[in-house]
Amino acid sequence: MDAPVTPSGATNQPSVATGLSGPYGSVVDTYPYGRAHHAPPAAGRPPRPSNQLPRATLPLPAGEGRGEGDGVSSLKCSIEFRQSHFRPVRDLAHITIMNIGLVLQSWFVPRPLRVAWSQGQRWSLRKTVREFFIEHAQRPGELSLAVGLGLFFGIVPIWGFQMIAAAAVAHRCRLNKAITLLASNISAPPLAPFVVYGGLVLGHWLFTGEVMHLAPDQVSMANVREYFGQWFVGSVALAVLAAVAGMLITYAGARLAGKK
Repeated sequence: MDAPVTPSGATNQPSVATGLSGPYGSVVDTYPYGRAHHAPPAAGRPPRPSNQLPRATLPLPAGEGRGEGDGVSSLKCSIEFRQSHFRPVRDLAHITIMNIGLVLQSWFVPRPLRVAWSQGQRWSLRKTVREFFIEHAQRPGELSLAVGLGLFFGIVPIWGFQMIAAAAVAHRCRLNKAITLLASNISAPPLAPFVVYGGLVLGHWLFTGEVMHLAPDQVSMANVREYFGQWFVGSVALAVLAAVAGMLITYAGARLAGKK
C-alpha cells in the first residue's frame, strides 16, 4: 500500500488529503486547511499511454481501514475515462421520433397487437384487422356507443376535424376507434350533400316551424351562408338523432346476433 499523501505544514491539524498520481504528475487536495497544488511529472518519465488509467489515493482516518493504529490508511482505485459517442442533434431527434411512434401506437394499436409485436410475433393481415375491430367492442353496449359516437362526429359541422375529434373522444372513453372512425365517414363526399341538406331542412323547421321547399340538388354554399345559423343548429340536431338511431339499431342487432 502506498504511503498517504500529506501536505506540508499540516502536522497538528486534522485534514483529509486526496490525490491523483500518475506518469503525468499528481494533484493533491487537502481539506479543510490545505490548498490544491500540482506536482510536476518525474524527470525522464515517458508520457502516459492512452490505455493506462490514472490512480487515485484517498487517505482515511485511523481505525477506518483494515487495521488499527495511529497512522492513516489509504484507499486506491482506478478511474476509467470513457469517450461518449452521443450525438446531440441526431440522437435527440431519433429519441423524439421513437417516442412519438410509441405514443401513436398506444393510441391507435390494440394492446394484444402491441404485445405481439414486442415479442417478435407476426400476425396475418386478417387477424390484425380483426383485432382492430374487436378491441373494446365485444359487448353490445360498447359496440353501439362506438357507432353512435362516430355518427355524431360525422354529421356535426366541424368539417376538417370530424375524424380527429371522433378518434380523440373514442380513445378517452375507451371505445373502439376503428368502428368510430368507420361510422364517422357518413359525411364522405358521396353522402355529404344529403347530410348538408338534412341539416338545413331540419334547422329551418326548428327555427320557423315550416318545411323548406328545397330539393337536395338545389343545395349550394350560397344557401348555407344565407341560412348558416339554421344549418348549424339543424346539423347538430341531426347528428344527435343519427347517433341515437345508430346506437339503438346496433345494440338490437348485436343482441340478436349474440343469441344465435
